[in-house]
Amino acid sequence: MFDIGIRSNAPVGEIRRVAAGIYRPSHAGSRHGLGWRPDFARIRGKVYIAIAQQIEEAIHLGILRPGDKLPSLRIIADELGFSVNTINAAFKEAARRGLVRANAGSGTIVLP
Repeated sequence: MFDIGIRSNAPVGEIRRVAAGIYRPSHAGSRHGLGWRPDFARIRGKVYIAIAQQIEEAIHLGILRPGDKLPSLRIIADELGFSVNTINAAFKEAARRGLVRANAGSGTIVLP
């Protein structure tokens, strides 16, 4: 059986997003946005812009909801193999677009 990393009881929408390469599930903390991760395979051009775009797509698809906390900069940087500064620039770009708000010491939250 081919395993794409989805629970057997996953909603059909989640399965479609994974199949389309829009969403890569991480089941730890997935109810609060912590399960969301940028998809390395879809990054083209400037990395920070591509990651900000993926945050925007996740919000529009309902993967990330208002009040959800994004994974830490270090977690994303380590998983993707980019510097923390690059991921920080992506989060700043997402904030500039009005998508998220960074709170020093408590993380980055999706805005309504």
